[in-house]
Amino acid sequence: MDIVFTKENQRFNYRVAAVCIEVEHILLNKGKGEDHWFLPGGRVQMMESGEEALKRELKEEIGAEIKIDSLLWIVENFFNYDNHNFHEIGLYYKGTLEGNSFIEKGTNPFVIKDYDKEFMFQWISLEQIIHMNVQPEFLKNRLVDIPIHTEHLVVR
Repeated sequence: MDIVFTKENQRFNYRVAAVCIEVEHILLNKGKGEDHWFLPGGRVQMMESGEEALKRELKEEIGAEIKIDSLLWIVENFFNYDNHNFHEIGLYYKGTLEGNSFIEKGTNPFVIKDYDKEFMFQWISLEQIIHMNVQPEFLKNRLVDIPIHTEHLVVR
């Protein structure tokens, strides 16, 4: 069971995300018909650690194993999406894919079906993301300046 709670138009969400950078490119994805890109990952399930959730999500989504290097950011993210006010706790991990990597996929987009939704994944140049709609927006500047130690961020 995913850790997500909804009350009226407010939603709490516990999410993990992978920061996978290879050859100055980062793996991003977006839902079909959406205008914003985000890091691969997903919701944490009950009784699951953040690292376990990220490994499960990437295996389910793109069939890849991830070696997690470090926890980069703990993010309290407040935003509006799909007529809901979100309060999201996000754990952002730096990792290396052991399968389906940049070398195997190149920069061409690839589409994955997850239940009834389609998601496009693509390795995108770090130089290019500053000009894109990447969410949460703090990533545009932080992905080119990866922290040495874990940082706690509050994003409104």
